[in-house]
Amino acid sequence: MAQQQQQQGMPPPPPMPSEEQMALSDATFRQVPLSLDPNSLQLGSPSHDLTILNALVRSLRALPPQVPFPPPPNVVPPQRSMAIGKAKDEGNVAYRKGDYAEAIKLFTLALDVAASRPLWESNQLARDEMALCLANRSAAFAQDLKKAINDLSTGAANKVTASS
Repeated sequence: MAQQQQQQGMPPPPPMPSEEQMALSDATFRQVPLSLDPNSLQLGSPSHDLTILNALVRSLRALPPQVPFPPPPNVVPPQRSMAIGKAKDEGNVAYRKGDYAEAIKLFTLALDVAASRPLWESNQLARDEMALCLANRSAAFAQDLKKAINDLSTGAANKVTASS
Protein backbone atom coordinates (compact mmCIF):
# COMPACT_ATOMS: atom_id res chain seq x y z
CA MET A 1 0.00 0.00 0.00
CA ALA A 2 2.77 2.47 0.96
CA GLN A 3 4.61 1.69 -2.29
CA GLN A 4 1.46 2.43 -4.32
CA GLN A 5 1.06 5.77 -2.56
CA GLN A 6 4.71 6.71 -3.20
CA GLN A 7 4.39 5.72 -6.87
CA GLN A 8 1.33 7.96 -7.18
CA GLY A 9 3.26 10.85 -5.61
CA MET A 10 1.32 10.71 -2.35
CA PRO A 11 3.09 11.05 0.99
CA PRO A 12 3.09 8.01 3.26
CA PRO A 13 0.34 7.92 5.91
CA PRO A 14 1.25 9.32 9.33
CA PRO A 15 2.36 6.82 11.99
CA MET A 16 -0.20 5.51 14.46
CA PRO A 17 -0.30 7.48 17.74
CA SER A 18 1.49 6.02 20.74
CA GLU A 19 -0.29 4.94 23.93
CA GLU A 20 0.89 8.14 25.66
CA GLN A 21 -0.45 10.30 22.83
CA MET A 22 -3.79 8.49 22.96
CA ALA A 23 -4.00 8.96 26.74
CA LEU A 24 -3.19 12.67 26.43
CA SER A 25 -5.78 13.05 23.69
CA ASP A 26 -8.42 11.31 25.79
CA ALA A 27 -7.56 13.42 28.86
CA THR A 28 -7.81 16.75 27.03
CA PHE A 29 -10.77 15.97 24.75
CA ARG A 30 -13.72 18.34 25.11
CA GLN A 31 -16.93 17.63 23.27
CA VAL A 32 -18.30 20.57 21.28
CA PRO A 33 -22.02 20.72 20.53
CA LEU A 34 -22.51 20.88 16.76
CA SER A 35 -25.54 21.15 14.54
CA LEU A 36 -25.82 20.78 10.77
CA ASP A 37 -28.27 22.91 8.83
CA PRO A 38 -29.76 20.44 6.31
CA ASN A 39 -30.50 23.17 3.74
CA SER A 40 -27.19 25.04 3.67
CA LEU A 41 -25.02 22.18 5.00
CA GLN A 42 -23.39 24.69 7.38
CA LEU A 43 -22.05 23.58 10.74
CA GLY A 44 -23.18 25.57 13.75
CA SER A 45 -22.21 25.65 17.39
CA PRO A 46 -23.59 27.73 20.26
CA SER A 47 -20.11 27.97 21.83
CA HIS A 48 -17.73 28.30 18.85
CA ASP A 49 -17.48 30.46 15.72
CA LEU A 50 -17.28 28.05 12.77
CA THR A 51 -17.21 30.68 10.00
CA ILE A 52 -13.70 29.80 8.81
CA LEU A 53 -14.40 26.06 8.90
CA ASN A 54 -17.61 26.54 6.87
CA ALA A 55 -15.73 28.74 4.36
CA LEU A 56 -13.07 26.05 3.96
CA VAL A 57 -15.72 23.37 3.41
CA ARG A 58 -17.48 25.56 0.79
CA SER A 59 -14.15 26.12 -1.00
CA LEU A 60 -13.35 22.41 -1.03
CA ARG A 61 -16.85 21.47 -2.22
CA ALA A 62 -16.55 23.99 -5.08
CA LEU A 63 -13.49 22.24 -6.51
CA PRO A 64 -13.97 20.61 -9.89
CA PRO A 65 -14.13 16.81 -9.59
CA GLN A 66 -10.87 16.33 -11.52
CA VAL A 67 -8.85 18.30 -8.91
CA PRO A 68 -7.20 15.93 -6.43
CA PHE A 69 -8.25 16.31 -2.83
CA PRO A 70 -6.57 17.95 -1.10
CA PRO A 71 -4.90 19.89 -3.91
CA PRO A 72 -1.14 19.46 -4.18
CA PRO A 73 0.83 22.11 -2.27
CA ASN A 74 2.05 25.18 -4.15
CA VAL A 75 -0.12 24.48 -7.20
CA VAL A 76 -2.08 27.61 -8.03
CA PRO A 77 -4.43 27.34 -11.01
CA PRO A 78 -3.75 30.30 -13.33
CA GLN A 79 -7.40 31.12 -14.10
CA ARG A 80 -7.94 33.30 -11.03
CA SER A 81 -4.75 35.31 -11.59
CA MET A 82 -5.69 35.74 -15.26
CA ALA A 83 -9.17 37.03 -14.30
CA ILE A 84 -7.62 39.44 -11.79
CA GLY A 85 -5.11 40.66 -14.38
CA LYS A 86 -7.82 41.14 -17.01
CA ALA A 87 -10.08 43.16 -14.70
CA LYS A 88 -7.09 45.21 -13.50
CA ASP A 89 -5.92 45.90 -17.07
CA GLU A 90 -9.42 46.94 -18.14
CA GLY A 91 -9.57 49.17 -15.07
CA ASN A 92 -6.29 50.80 -16.10
CA VAL A 93 -7.70 51.47 -19.58
CA ALA A 94 -10.85 53.03 -18.08
CA TYR A 95 -8.69 55.12 -15.71
CA ARG A 96 -6.57 56.45 -18.61
CA LYS A 97 -9.79 57.42 -20.44
CA GLY A 98 -10.96 59.34 -17.37
CA ASP A 99 -13.87 56.95 -16.72
CA TYR A 100 -13.17 56.73 -12.99
CA ALA A 101 -16.48 55.08 -12.06
CA GLU A 102 -15.80 52.21 -14.48
CA ALA A 103 -12.19 51.96 -13.29
CA ILE A 104 -13.35 51.73 -9.67
CA LYS A 105 -15.86 49.03 -10.63
CA LEU A 106 -13.20 46.97 -12.44
CA PHE A 107 -10.55 47.38 -9.72
CA THR A 108 -13.17 46.35 -7.15
CA LEU A 109 -13.99 43.28 -9.25
CA ALA A 110 -10.28 42.37 -9.39
CA LEU A 111 -10.04 42.92 -5.64
CA ASP A 112 -13.06 40.67 -4.97
CA VAL A 113 -11.61 37.89 -7.12
CA ALA A 114 -8.23 38.18 -5.37
CA ALA A 115 -9.89 38.12 -1.94
CA SER A 116 -11.89 35.00 -2.83
CA ARG A 117 -8.81 32.80 -3.28
CA PRO A 118 -9.35 29.42 -1.62
CA LEU A 119 -7.83 29.19 1.85
CA TRP A 120 -5.19 26.66 0.80
CA GLU A 121 -3.73 28.84 -1.97
CA SER A 122 -0.78 31.17 -1.43
CA ASN A 123 -1.63 33.87 1.08
CA GLN A 124 1.34 35.91 -0.20
CA LEU A 125 -0.03 35.88 -3.75
CA ALA A 126 -3.47 37.03 -2.57
CA ARG A 127 -1.94 39.85 -0.50
CA ASP A 128 0.21 41.06 -3.40
CA GLU A 129 -2.73 41.05 -5.82
CA MET A 130 -4.99 42.80 -3.33
CA ALA A 131 -2.37 45.46 -2.51
CA LEU A 132 -1.92 46.26 -6.22
CA CYS A 133 -5.69 46.42 -6.83
CA LEU A 134 -6.14 48.68 -3.79
CA ALA A 135 -3.37 51.01 -4.99
CA ASN A 136 -4.94 51.26 -8.44
CA ARG A 137 -8.42 51.78 -7.03
CA SER A 138 -7.15 54.50 -4.69
CA ALA A 139 -5.90 56.45 -7.73
CA ALA A 140 -9.36 56.15 -9.30
CA PHE A 141 -10.85 57.43 -6.03
CA ALA A 142 -8.95 60.74 -6.45
CA GLN A 143 -12.24 62.65 -6.21
CA ASP A 144 -13.07 60.96 -2.89
CA LEU A 145 -9.99 61.47 -0.72
CA LYS A 146 -11.36 59.52 2.24
CA LYS A 147 -11.84 56.35 0.17
CA ALA A 148 -8.49 56.84 -1.59
CA ILE A 149 -6.63 57.11 1.73
CA ASN A 150 -8.49 54.08 3.08
CA ASP A 151 -7.46 51.96 0.07
CA LEU A 152 -3.84 53.16 0.27
CA SER A 153 -3.53 52.44 3.98
CA THR A 154 -5.16 49.00 3.61
CA GLY A 155 -2.91 48.12 0.68
CA ALA A 156 0.19 49.32 2.51
CA ALA A 157 -0.79 47.34 5.62
CA ASN A 158 -1.18 44.21 3.48
CA LYS A 159 2.26 44.71 1.92
CA VAL A 160 3.91 45.37 5.30
CA THR A 161 2.26 42.32 6.87
CA ALA A 162 3.14 40.18 3.86
CA SER A 163 6.81 41.19 3.87
CA SER A 164 7.22 40.87 7.65
